[in-house]
Formats: sequence, C-alpha cells, structure tokens
Amino acid sequence: AGVRGFSLLGGARHKVDLYMDELCRKWDAEHEWFHYCPVLSRPDESEGWTGRVGHVQDQFLADHPDASQYDAYICGTPRLVTDAVNALTAAGADKGRPHQ
Repeated sequence: AGVRGFSLLGGARHKVDLYMDELCRKWDAEHEWFHYCPVLSRPDESEGWTGRVGHVQDQFLADHPDASQYDAYICGTPRLVTDAVNALTAAGADKGRPHQ
C-alpha cells in the first residue's frame, strides 16, 4: 500500500495572514505526498498575488467536484466552517467526513 496524499488548503484574506506559509511551502517542495495550496479571499493589488483567490472550499471543489472520496478537516470561523461543510456535503461528502 502506498502513502496517501495530504492536501492543505490554507486560506486568509491577505498574504501576510497565511499561517506558517513558508513552512508549508517548504513541506510541499520536500514531500511528494504533501500538497499546499494557499488561497486568498481578498488580496490587495499591492500584494502581487498570483495564486488562487476565493474561498477555500470553492477552490477544493474546483479541483475535486466529487467530494465523496475525501476526508476534510476544517477549522476557522463558525461561518467558514458551516459554509465549507455545506459545500462539501452538497458535493457528495458524507456528513461525518468533514470534521470540524
């Protein structure tokens, strides 16, 4: 059995708010099984952001429209958690698989 992959989608409003961004980028470069995808919801033009923009759950579903095969561990504000759980279950995730 091979190693299962792990994807971390880190969300923030601005680049400076991404939690442990440099370490996550380092892990992404060092480990084949680890994928880091930072997502900004409100980047300023001055940030020069060229990465993904929007909400984390929308970016996940853009890559994986069928969420039925994934476990999700979600943390954040109550609204973010509720929105993410609702989006993932609407995309097929079992109600017990998005963990809060």
